[in-house]
Order: sequence, then structure tokens, then C-alpha cells
Amino acid sequence: MPFDGFILASRVMVAKEAHSSPGVKDLIVAAKGVDDAQWEGTYAKETGGILTVRSELGEPIHKVANRAVKLWKEFDNTVFNLPKEKRAAWLAERKSEVIAKLNKDFSKPWFGWEKDGRVVEDIADMTYEEVVLRMIRLMYVGHEERWIDVSLRNLTGDWLRRVEERFAGVNGGGPKPSILQSYTSLDKPTNVVQDFFKKYPAATEQLLASEDKAYFLAISQRPGQKPAPFIPILDANFEAWFKKDSLWAAEDLEAVFDQDPQHFRILQGPVAVKHAVVKDEPIKDLLGNIVTHLAQKLLERSYGGDISKVPSIDYLGARPLPLPETIAAELGTVPETSLWLETLAGPRLDWVRALLITPNVVQGSNYVDNPMRRLFAPRPNQRAVVETTSDGVPTSLILYGSARSFGEHKSDFKAVEAHFNAAKSQIDLTLYEDREDASVPLFLHFEYKPSQGFAPMHKVAGERNTRIKDFYWRLRFGDNETLPTNLNVCDTFAGPEVTIDAVEVEDFCSVIENQGEAFKTTRNAEVQPPMDFAIVMGWQAIMNSGDVCRNEGHIQSVVITDACKAVKVKGTIFCNGKPVVEVVSAFLYRGRFRDFENTFKVIEEPTTSYNVAFVGMVLPGDELKVNIKHTSPCTPAIWSSRLRPLTSAADGTAEIAQLEASTVYVFTGQDSQEPGMDMELYNRRVLHTRLRRRRSLQLGSVLFTLVCSNTSIYYYICTLM
Repeated sequence: MPFDGFILASRVMVAKEAHSSPGVKDLIVAAKGVDDAQWEGTYAKETGGILTVRSELGEPIHKVANRAVKLWKEFDNTVFNLPKEKRAAWLAERKSEVIAKLNKDFSKPWFGWEKDGRVVEDIADMTYEEVVLRMIRLMYVGHEERWIDVSLRNLTGDWLRRVEERFAGVNGGGPKPSILQSYTSLDKPTNVVQDFFKKYPAATEQLLASEDKAYFLAISQRPGQKPAPFIPILDANFEAWFKKDSLWAAEDLEAVFDQDPQHFRILQGPVAVKHAVVKDEPIKDLLGNIVTHLAQKLLERSYGGDISKVPSIDYLGARPLPLPETIAAELGTVPETSLWLETLAGPRLDWVRALLITPNVVQGSNYVDNPMRRLFAPRPNQRAVVETTSDGVPTSLILYGSARSFGEHKSDFKAVEAHFNAAKSQIDLTLYEDREDASVPLFLHFEYKPSQGFAPMHKVAGERNTRIKDFYWRLRFGDNETLPTNLNVCDTFAGPEVTIDAVEVEDFCSVIENQGEAFKTTRNAEVQPPMDFAIVMGWQAIMNSGDVCRNEGHIQSVVITDACKAVKVKGTIFCNGKPVVEVVSAFLYRGRFRDFENTFKVIEEPTTSYNVAFVGMVLPGDELKVNIKHTSPCTPAIWSSRLRPLTSAADGTAEIAQLEASTVYVFTGQDSQEPGMDMELYNRRVLHTRLRRRRSLQLGSVLFTLVCSNTSIYYYICTLM
């Protein structure tokens, strides 16, 4: 059956780039392996250095037959072959034997231990200090100053907290701060543990309480943390303690307490290991040898070993359909698109077929629909020219005729041109647009990768946006114009002055079916263009026919949203030097953008903000009194009332911006403590009196009012006309 690829597992474990420990690679290379017909022998006994054991999920799995796997196989055939309820009794009868085998042959040793090195068969016979020291010995890599996993560091911290809870109140004295304030202090646990047991010396002698033994077993097998690399109890769950998380040590030899490769469990297929004969073989050489061997086998099977019989094609793909010798078509119709594209593509698997037939094109990291299928679709009055070499290899594909977006279709107009650049393995595509009988080209490039037959066309993104901008610039402003290189999004772009022609206005109204009499030259000497005409001439000019107008435009905002980048542009049309129309356009560019440093938004805010409520009726001739109270630095309150009769007319609040505050008058101390402050000096000293009067003439009477009466409300009288 067909397949997309294959995965290499066992074979690459000896590669130079593999994370397997050096001792593990030595054991793999030492295994002899077997042929494909003999691998089933691993189920019963060691075959080619491989044994098949039962995984923790109950499925057979192949492993290198070292001491650890042989012990695994032994337990599979004995205790793990018993019903779960009978396993505890079997283990109790052979407890000393099982513990000895674990310590000798397995990477998960027995946890029970005393400081003098003796084995303890029950962790209840260990002191609290011995439990902590054993945890650090089995889970902390001392010579590399790291924990096997941070969750095991936290496991040790949880146990230390339990010990502290047990012994903190032994000597009384009320609440005590915990010695272990943060688990990060256990990143280097030696000094912390020494200080800990100096604080609680009783924990170095006291054996574990039954509650603490149960707590230790519970936290050692709780979910969410790395399984403990030791076995603390022989019970009905012994298989889980023994088999869980069995493969990680093969990639971290230094983390195992004795660094013995015989204690590891090493995955390895019995057939694959036969070919793993070189330690640290570069992956490039390893994969290259596999490809060479497969190619040689295919050559011998399909071509008798003669390489000259192998056909040459650009890429692997669906075999082209044979075309009928005679194609029937009715006059006045175009052929079916798929048949037309197959005809253009020809019988070869080359760049033309990739251009026309491939359903997808690679754009960055995405696959997009191939737009060439729409571009080269058949159209009336169209002519296609395929240029080839003498041996039939296509070099270019050109379309003439009916591919213009506007206006009369010219039969000799070159609309599309595709060339293949063999040196760069690149397809150069040029689209032409007719602008006033001048062809404006748009250049697109596709990298041709025949090695990827499923998608051999890759868009060349380099300078793609620049080429597209250059195309539209020349399309709008002329073929001889060049795209400026110093454009800034904050600049204001001014267009040329344009005189509006009444005939253009009338033609526009005819297109949009606007039959208004004001827009016809037969009814008016001076035609007034409709507002819709601003969209057409907005980038040139508008209003009265015959007016000389100019336009300016600037970018108001560039904003990135979840789905697109939004660019808002405002164009202002000036007529006789005055702005008459503003046209605001928004452009949305789909995609995900991350260039937030290029975003901005210009916001026009009013200089004054106010809120007014009319609460009474005002009649002509009424006299109004307006009261203003400065309630805060930026919020004065305003209200007005009728003098006769005295009723409220309106009230409101306003924020008033001071536009020109180039001068600030500061009277330090005056009236800052009490009303009338400094007036005694004013009445007694002539020089001070003159200075104060001079300032009052400049500022008005408000200065005396502030100082003497601390006035905060001012009254103005006005009469409604």
C-alpha cells in the first residue's frame, strides 16, 4: 500500500545525534540481532541479544537483554503472572531475595537503608533523617548538582515539611517559623538538610510513625510528578512500582545512582539491532546508507540492475492523462478548464505541469490554492504559446489576448509570460496590465522544488511586497514613475491640481444611473458634481466643474487585530484653497501580524468638553445671570438663572483647555494661609503698595478680590437680544 514516509526508532539510537548514553550505545552495538525470520524467538528466550517482555500496559516490547531486562523477564514469568491478589503473599515469602535482586540488577533500588549502609526491609525501621538522606541519594545527582526532575525536589520538600510538623512542637514555645521557607533552597540540599537536623536533632533517632509511613508512600506515587526512582514497598502494586517510567534512564546515565548500563531498560528491535554496528554514526551517513540500499534493491527488482534503463523525470507525481488525438469543440465555446490545462502542461512531469496542475502552492509555512489555474483558464480570443528546446523541453509559456482587466481586448496584447530559470531552478512569472497602451508588468517568482512532488512550487517572498507596490504605483501614476524609497506613514501626500470637466461629471452620473437635473450640461451652465464623484476623483480633485482642485492624503491609523491589519487613510480635497470633502478609506490585510512597533493611531480630540442640561424656559428679553465655579483644575461648573423671576435656566459642566499658557503668575504665600494675608504690609509700606497696584492694573481687580475675600465665584450680566 502507498505511504508518506517511515519512522526510524531503534536504528538511530546509536547515531551521533541521539541522546542515548555512551554506555547504552555500547550495549546496542554489542547485541548481534537476528534476521526477520527469527525475531519471534525473543518471546521465549534471549535471541540475538534481545528479550521481549511485557510492558506496564500489558503489551510485548523488545529490549536489550542486560541484567535489568532479564530480571524483568523473570518477574514476568513469576510474580507478574499471578493474580494481583496473590502477589503480596509471593513477595512476602521471597522478600529478602527480591530486595537483593533489585539492588544488584535494577535501576530502581530498594528504598530501605540505614546510615551505616545496611539494608532495611521495612521503611518503618528507618529514622526520619535516614529517609531524607536516602531520597537525596536516589533523586539528586550530586556530582552535577541537579535533581532528576524538579517534581522530585518538591517531593523531598513535602517530606521535610512533614518532618518539621512532626518535631516543631516537641520542646514547646508556641509557633515557630519554618526552616524551609521555599523549595528553591533545596536546589543544593546538602547544607539545608544539615541545618534542618541540627534544629530538630530528635528526628535523627526517632523511627517513622505509622501515619508518616503511609504519608510517605502516598506522596511517592501521587499523579502529576515524575515516578519515584525507587521501590519502597513490596505489595500488590509491585508491578507499577517496578515498571512505571522505565525508559528515561537510557538517556541520562549520570542520573542513575550507580551509573551501570546493565541496570537500564533499553528499547531495541531484534532486526534493527543487527544493523547497528557503528557507535556514534552521523545521522546523515546512517540515512544515506538506508537510501542507497533501498535504491539498489529497487534497481535490481525493476530494472535488472541496469541504471541506464531508469527514466528521468523532474519529480514523482500522477502520471499525465493521455490526450485524445482529436478534440471536438463547438464554434463559439471554450474547452473545459481541466482539459485545456492538461493540454498546455503536456506529457512531461516538469515545471509547466507543476505550474498549471499542482493544486497547492507553498507560501511561507502555509499551503494556498494555486492561482495559476485561474490565470491560465481558457478565455475567448486567447492564444497560448509554449516555447521548447529542440528535444521538447519547455522553456516558456505565454498568453496573448483576452486577459485584460478593463477595456477592449487586444489580440496581440501579451497578458502573461512564464519563463523557467534552470540556473536558479526558479519560475519567473510576469503579468501585464494595459495602461493607456503601455504594458505595466508585475513580477512574481516561484522556487521550483521537484524533490517535493506534492507541492513543487514555493512562492519567493523576498521583496514580493515591494514588487507589488511598484506595480500599483506605476499603474496609477505612469509607467515612467518609480516607487519612492523614503515614504513615511506619517507623511502627508499631496496630489496634483486637476480641473474638473463637466463632461466627466455627466459621464459618471450616466454610469451610476444618477438622473439628477443638476448634473446635466443641458440644464445648467455650471454643473455641480454629486457627492459620489468624490470617490472617483478623491485622489485628484472635486466640486464644481471648471474648479481647480487639489488633494492631500495621510494615514490615520495602522492597527493590528486578531484577524488582520487595518490601515485607515483620509484624503482631503481642497477647492479654491479650502477643504470641501474628506474621504476616509479603510484597507484590511488578512493574516496574523506581529510588527506592533509599526502601529499607530491619530485621534482628533476637541479642545473643550462640556455637558449642559436645560432646566427652565428662557423668553426673549430675559436677563440672565451666569455663574462659574472652578471646582477642580480641569472641571469648572457653569450655571445660569433668570434675574426676574429668579429661576434656573440651565446648568452644566465643562473642561476648558488652555491653548496658550506661555506665562504663569505665581504669588507665593499670598492668601495661602488666611484671607487678607499680606494686606498689612500693603497698607504700611509705600513701595509694596505701588508694586501691588501696578500688578492689579495688569491683572485687573481679581488680585485684590482673591486676597481680601477669597472669592471663588464671579458674576457676569448679559442680555438676550
